[in-house]
Amino acid sequence: SNGESAQALVFVCGIHGDETNAWPVLGSLISNLDDGALSQPPALGLYFINALNPDGAAINRRLNANGVDLNRNWETYDWRTGIEVSPTDYLPTGGGSTPFSEPETRAMRDWLLALQAQYPGGVTVIYFHAAFPPKGLVMPGTHYVDGQDLADTPSRQLGERLSVATGYRYDNRWPGGYRVTGDASTWAVAQGMRSLTVELPVRGALDATQFGKLREGILAAIEFLSR
Repeated sequence: SNGESAQALVFVCGIHGDETNAWPVLGSLISNLDDGALSQPPALGLYFINALNPDGAAINRRLNANGVDLNRNWETYDWRTGIEVSPTDYLPTGGGSTPFSEPETRAMRDWLLALQAQYPGGVTVIYFHAAFPPKGLVMPGTHYVDGQDLADTPSRQLGERLSVATGYRYDNRWPGGYRVTGDASTWAVAQGMRSLTVELPVRGALDATQFGKLREGILAAIEFLSR
């Protein structure tokens, strides 16, 4: 039963099919919840998605089967069909023909809105990406206010906590040198959810230290929301 304060926390890997290296850390948490080494927080529902882009993940490709970047396909103030995916790579149709043109983003949108109706205390969504070397990166979703992208405050508070625990860099906006449009976190905060983008420090498998730090950060986020 969900009390009036019950919240949901959703962890999402593989919105880019070639960025799934956070999954072993999340898998370790699932195992520990199952075997009792971690206790389920009483008023926090935990949800894990191993690959939001299963077609891309199957062939280690960023885009989905339709050649769309699922982290540029959300209905936001800045959505566009032509997108930047690096300082030098422009995809003329990578954002999709319209927002939510893709079955994966539509399914995720509908599920998150249903979850929001189920959890009166709110929904938090953390998307895991790779990579932002050398230290990793945590960013909140943003709102467009008076011509500026401004960090969502509840997301920022959670993001700063996760950043401290992981040792990842914290930034209110994407420092990668190209424009990110139509992204999942921006949509989420517009719906009144908390949302973070977490960039791991490497694209490949995490070493033991990196694994431990990310796990610490996730546990800190769970604890922050359980207070």
